[in-house]
Amino acid sequence: MKRTKMKGPGSRRLLAAIAAILLLLALIGGGWLLHRRKTVLNLERLAGFLLSSSVYSEGMRALDTQEVFSRYPGITQGDVTDFQVYAAGDGTAREFALFQAKDIGTADDIMTALSLYCYAREDLFALADPQEQQRVRGYQIRRSRDYVLLLISDPQGSGMQMLADFSRIYGYDFIN
Repeated sequence: MKRTKMKGPGSRRLLAAIAAILLLLALIGGGWLLHRRKTVLNLERLAGFLLSSSVYSEGMRALDTQEVFSRYPGITQGDVTDFQVYAAGDGTAREFALFQAKDIGTADDIMTALSLYCYAREDLFALADPQEQQRVRGYQIRRSRDYVLLLISDPQGSGMQMLADFSRIYGYDFIN
């Protein structure tokens, strides 16, 4: 039996349908990649971005694992899957702590622990250095999905502006 090639409008419709399906799959895949880029936060990239700002560019040092979990009572290593924590080594209250919690419920617990930490820091600096107490008073805690971010930058709380700049540049979608 001799095989014949399809010619005519039927074959064109088939090719057009296949092309449309491939285009649709490409659009869905591209949308998924774009969405992933907006909802997965690279803590190392964010830490580097903050360290390049005028507030955090000098005198900051990374805290090791033991320092991190002894610094923030109520947060354990089992609560987080990733973190980046930097604190000023020059006697100022500047610091930032970026945590990825193991789940959303744990993110709420981390937020509470960080709030309590900031209240205690404010009391500590009230006695030691009222100017630094004002810096601590401007702290910002932000939660987005399973990420929890603490920023102690300055009395104006410019840390939130830094997060907005990061979001604009890198396309991360900060939500509550």
